[in-house]
Amino acid sequence: KINAANQYFDDGVFDEIYKSSKTIENGVVYKYHPYINIVRKAVNAYCAKEVDKMFEFYSGDAVFSNLVLTNNQTYGVDVMKKEMKNNFENQNNISMVETGHPVCVWYEKESYVVYSWWLFSYTTKSGVKKSGIPIMMTDIFNAGGKIAMEAVYYSSNHFE
Repeated sequence: KINAANQYFDDGVFDEIYKSSKTIENGVVYKYHPYINIVRKAVNAYCAKEVDKMFEFYSGDAVFSNLVLTNNQTYGVDVMKKEMKNNFENQNNISMVETGHPVCVWYEKESYVVYSWWLFSYTTKSGVKKSGIPIMMTDIFNAGGKIAMEAVYYSSNHFE
C-alpha cells in the first residue's frame, strides 16, 4: 500500500507555461531616443579614431564583448582602448554606415538597451579595401546614461 507519493520538479516551468498563455509586456521599444544618438556619436568617434572622445560615452567600468572572445570573456575599458589603438595602426578610412533603424528598448526589470546594425568598411595599411562587413551592436546603459556594456557581433572571417 502507498501512503504518500512525492514528486520533485521545478514548479517554475508551470508558472512560465501559464504566463505564456497570455500577453504580458516587458518594457517599451523606442524608435527615437537620446541613447540611440549616444551610440551614433560613439561610432562616429571610433571612425574618426578619436578614442578618448569615444570613451566619454562609456562608464569607467564598462565591459566589452564580441564573438571572437571565448564564453563569458570580456574586456575592460583599458584593454579595449589598447585594442582599438592597435587596430587603428592597421586601418585607415574607417566608416560605419547604419543599416536599418536602431531601436532603444527599455526592459521592465533591467535597463535601456540600444540595438543597432552597421556596415563596417576600412582600408588596410597595405591598401586592401575591406567593405560591407555586417555588424550588430548591443549597448546596455547604466542609470547615469553611460554605456555600461557593449557586445559586437560580426564574423571574424571578414578580417582575415
